[in-house]
Amino acid sequence: MKEIVLENFNQAYDSLVSNQRNVALLQKGLKISMDLQRAVVSEGIGILEGKLIQSAGDFRYAILERLDDTSELIFSQPQSLYKLAKFLVKAHVNSDKWIGISAKPFILGIKSSRTMRAYFVGLQCSQVGEIQRNEFGRSFKLAASKIDADIKHNGFDSASIEVDSDDVHRFLVSLHDVLTRGG
Repeated sequence: MKEIVLENFNQAYDSLVSNQRNVALLQKGLKISMDLQRAVVSEGIGILEGKLIQSAGDFRYAILERLDDTSELIFSQPQSLYKLAKFLVKAHVNSDKWIGISAKPFILGIKSSRTMRAYFVGLQCSQVGEIQRNEFGRSFKLAASKIDADIKHNGFDSASIEVDSDDVHRFLVSLHDVLTRGG
């Protein structure tokens, strides 16, 4: 997977140089970007219509399971999962549901049947409903360490974490404790 990401990055970088081959690369990149946005909107609507977002007191969460292979591959990437989480938060904020005292952090996860791992991202939602600085990296690490879970951080953002699928429930319980009691 890392090779694919690196190759895509290099192709995107090369597309910035103006010549005929690079125009084709730019068009390919735009198509991939539009496909990702369609996947985010489609999955987001499915989550909203299916009322898959649960409340855990001090935060909300949703865990995606049993996705088709393409969706699982897309949303197993932290940046794509974060984009979906941001879409869901904005949808609720724009409908005046997650503002004021109703604004709570949101955790979005996916269980991968392919890797037997679960991937999580977290977003803070401010009291006025705006997305603010993300402090989930520390909370994720602390929650995982309390249950001695095998974790990995993928991507540039520490507010994403990868845990074993068998640890999902214990991780969420531990995260609840960390967020409500401050550790």
